[in-house]
Amino acid sequence: KSVHMLSLPLLAPPANVYVYAQEALDPNVIWARRVGMWTVAEAPSRTVDSVAEVRLSLRFERPAAAGPGLVQLLFFHSSELSLLGTTDSDGRRALCCTDRAAAAGACRRAGMLVVRGDGEADEQQPGVWVRDVPFRGPEATGAVDATVRVSRSGVHYLLLASCA
Repeated sequence: KSVHMLSLPLLAPPANVYVYAQEALDPNVIWARRVGMWTVAEAPSRTVDSVAEVRLSLRFERPAAAGPGLVQLLFFHSSELSLLGTTDSDGRRALCCTDRAAAAGACRRAGMLVVRGDGEADEQQPGVWVRDVPFRGPEATGAVDATVRVSRSGVHYLLLASCA
């Protein structure tokens, strides 16, 4: 069953702002946004009030909520891309954990994105920021409001996934 995104403003004035309204995020679909970002220290221009962050304000609605569900959000520097996904026994790359991959020990739980690593992060390797938006039972709505600091300049990804 689809999850409809009511709004997704990525607020970073005076930089990029992305707004999505009434967009469907179907099961087993991953949306990705890729954008170059600077840290405050490396920005070509800045003011006293400059910040390097991504602000997320998301509201999700399931039109036909029959059981539990999950939408996952990931934000990370492009150097962390190799931490995502797994390769199955047939050599196919997958970002979502399947029952078969979980049984083989390639990932922890079916129905979630595969993010390898222990979650440890520091200034040089900030890791992958992950937030889950769970739908318990027949819940029809979910939300997340968060701010993620940009600790490394370069290309960053924001993923929204429904690994049903």
